[in-house]
Amino acid sequence: MPESVAFDPTSGNFYFGSMRKGKVIRCTAAGSCATFLTGLGVVLGMKVQGGGLWLLSNSEQESALIDVDIAGGHQVRKYAVSGAGHRFNDLAIAADGRIYLTDTPARAVWHLTDSAASLVKLPGVFEAANGIALSPDSRLLYVSTYPDGLDVVDLKTGATRALGRPAGLCLASIDGLYFHRGALIAIQNGFMTPRVIRLMLTRDLRAIERFQVLERRHPLFDGITGGVISGGEFFYMANIQDEKKTGFDPITILKLRL
Repeated sequence: MPESVAFDPTSGNFYFGSMRKGKVIRCTAAGSCATFLTGLGVVLGMKVQGGGLWLLSNSEQESALIDVDIAGGHQVRKYAVSGAGHRFNDLAIAADGRIYLTDTPARAVWHLTDSAASLVKLPGVFEAANGIALSPDSRLLYVSTYPDGLDVVDLKTGATRALGRPAGLCLASIDGLYFHRGALIAIQNGFMTPRVIRLMLTRDLRAIERFQVLERRHPLFDGITGGVISGGEFFYMANIQDEKKTGFDPITILKLRL
């Protein structure tokens, strides 16, 4: 049940986080895989930044943002929030190292700067906060409010508002969310017909101008949640099978040219 995937452009390796076994698997592009890290909780969002793999791990005791050294495969830093009512879901990393992450049951977004000793909660309420992405200049933060919509946060002014959209466009159940060349790539699941869509933004990046369905009703779909962009290609898992107890099929990775 790998809910998340990250890509290291230096080595060309992919990393998959397990929701059920508390570990991270490292795979080459050819499909050779091995255990990379164990001893974790429910692993959700992951991103590679520089020489580190940042991941979100959740247990009954805490939700944590963890910095892992890729070369050594060991934990470098950990930033945790204790107590019930938290589940760190996904994260976005700015070019200057700032990290933003969603906390779904807390309806919150947390923020970490490179010099900070702990996480700080952003103002505002983000209903069932899930997918998250940054504009290229790291000024605008996009947050999936999973029930139905996307919020855009101006990180300079602190203002938050709903991302404008064309009439009739459903933004419910957005899980994975990624910025690419003036557009947001989004994975929709839940009660939606599972699909991958491209949301082309206006010039000011504060509203959706039009949209395009990139993939839907693929015969292999059996739970789609997260992916990763490498160059002009989007890699995502077709079948994490998160509702199964037994009888798992091999995980299939699909690739879309953007």
